[in-house]
Amino acid sequence: MASKFSGACAPAKWRLLFCHDSHSDRARKSGSVPTLTRLGEGSGKESREIHDRRPSRRFCRAKAAATPVAYRAAVPLKLVLDTCILKLATLRTADNPAALIIELGLHDLVELWTAPAILEEYTDVLADESLFLAELAGHFQVCYPLTALAVIRHEPDNRFLECALAVNADYLITVNTAKGHFDQRRYGEVCVITPGRFINLTSVQPLIHRLS
Repeated sequence: MASKFSGACAPAKWRLLFCHDSHSDRARKSGSVPTLTRLGEGSGKESREIHDRRPSRRFCRAKAAATPVAYRAAVPLKLVLDTCILKLATLRTADNPAALIIELGLHDLVELWTAPAILEEYTDVLADESLFLAELAGHFQVCYPLTALAVIRHEPDNRFLECALAVNADYLITVNTAKGHFDQRRYGEVCVITPGRFINLTSVQPLIHRLS
């Protein structure tokens, strides 16, 4: 089932329903991945419902600023990384914000979420960076979105949005904000942000200081 945005905003009642395995943490430690099933199936599931709302006029950083500091410290930010972020992180340049984001993930200071289709793209694009991907592999959390979207003109970008909405990610980080790609500041509750802006968020700066 595909969903489409009309103009700048999604339909007010557009939603994505899914269930997250309540034992996902234990599953990750044992080497398996979280299981996502349809709402109402099985038992012992923790249900979540994601609604799309009209884009806020405020910058995405307002979302982080409005969250109590103690809560943000207890619950890591959930991130979905566009493939370009991983590619940029492999560049040996000074003051590389993409590399800094990867370091946050490697130190488990943020949660890095992905999906099978995204992992395939990572592998294809970074075929010459197998050691880099292997190092990251143990820090990815994998979800299986149940709803296929047709929101973004560049079709492969929809896989990242599906993942971000499925796990209620805080940020989808990319540099591809041109028209036809991630050209909205937010999709539902997910903020789209560049790596440079992300590392300068007030909620992220303390995490970066913990790397030193």
